Amino acid sequence: MQNTSRSSFLLFLLGLGSATKIFFFGTLALSELVIFFIAPFLLLKYWVRMHREGFHSFIYMLGFLIAGLFASSIWNHTPFTFAFKQFAVYYGFFAYFVVFCCLLHDNFKGIGWFFFGVVISGIITIWVLNPKADVSSTGFAYIANADVEDVVHGPLFWIGKVRGLTSLPIYAAYLKTPIAYSVIAPVFFVVFAMFSTVSGRAQSMCVLLGGALMLIAGKSRIKMKRIGRHLLVMSVVGVLILLAYKVTYSYTASRGYLGEDARIKYEHQTDRGKGVFAMLVAGRTEFFIALSAIIDHPIIGFGPRPEDTKGYTEEFLLKYGTETDIKGYYYYAFHFLSQGARIEIPSHSHIMGSWLWCGIPGLIFFLWIFYVFYQHFRYHISAIPQWYGYFVLAVPSMAWSILFNPIGDRYGLSLLMVCIFYSRAVNCGKIGLPCELEMEARQRE
Repeated sequence: MQNTSRSSFLLFLLGLGSATKIFFFGTLALSELVIFFIAPFLLLKYWVRMHREGFHSFIYMLGFLIAGLFASSIWNHTPFTFAFKQFAVYYGFFAYFVVFCCLLHDNFKGIGWFFFGVVISGIITIWVLNPKADVSSTGFAYIANADVEDVVHGPLFWIGKVRGLTSLPIYAAYLKTPIAYSVIAPVFFVVFAMFSTVSGRAQSMCVLLGGALMLIAGKSRIKMKRIGRHLLVMSVVGVLILLAYKVTYSYTASRGYLGEDARIKYEHQTDRGKGVFAMLVAGRTEFFIALSAIIDHPIIGFGPRPEDTKGYTEEFLLKYGTETDIKGYYYYAFHFLSQGARIEIPSHSHIMGSWLWCGIPGLIFFLWIFYVFYQHFRYHISAIPQWYGYFVLAVPSMAWSILFNPIGDRYGLSLLMVCIFYSRAVNCGKIGLPCELEMEARQRE
């Protein structure tokens, strides 16, 4: 009991320091000041156990990714500061993974304490410990602490805060949270996102999928297993939900029910057509620009922060962009040229960015992550029923981020992979589900 309380407190502190940052060779979370140092020692201490329980594969794949980063950086003569910054991101994945693995080992309920700390940390950064920094080929530069007005009026500020608060009971105590709340909370979030900001549609879709999966399985471990057995059917249901969301969004946005900004953004996204693919390309042009560049160097990549010397962005926008896109590109291109620099090849995607920066290891790493997600839903999602709500909300969001969002926090992917590997270890009999959690699950079957 004492060890459980201790790990819960440490997980809370880890969450509390996850968003609060200081300037140290760029911005560094307070939690990372500690875990960056202790993670290698924890790995050495618990390596045998981690290997036995199946956690080693993530470490190996991450090492492969980092090796690709160094190889691409050397080949492309990438400035040290760019390579170092990207290495710090991937090392953050490693450090969080090792620490989460140690702290959650005998305390599966501790995940709630971590997210409680994350929520508080996000509130603190409104006023303090939220520095801005710039990285150039010559070094790292501190700019200033983020202004309160800029933080609060950011396009995704309230989206993130509302999602964190509404998801907290589901993450912390899914089996004890009323199913009505687990289903209504995602719907509330979607409605809030629609009317409060022109951004956040992707998060809304992912949360809506999670709500549907919680409604289907409820609290029953037997029904959770059926999700994996009927994964194809669940995928069709998911597509239908997304199409329904798309139709609803298109109808309300085009008629101005979501506000003038949303209507303008919708019209911009549908300049080239109103189909799903047309809207996807309009909203995620960076993904496709990066893909067009990667075709030229698919094995070695371009190294971190590559300049667009061959005009990939211009070529793509002239083919598929709107007049507004093209004008915006030339404006920023001339601004960069006036400063003696070029626009970088954009990516705005975990997988495209890593492929661009690390070569083929970047692609392989995230394709492997997708395979792990598939295996988890197919075979292991019911192993720890207390985490079911977390999985159905986190996995779709992470899958979308891997495809279409840049790397943000360094703990999200690591925590998700740790929980997935614990579920696999329990399901394969490598470790046992604690008696208290087993009895709690059986009461709801």
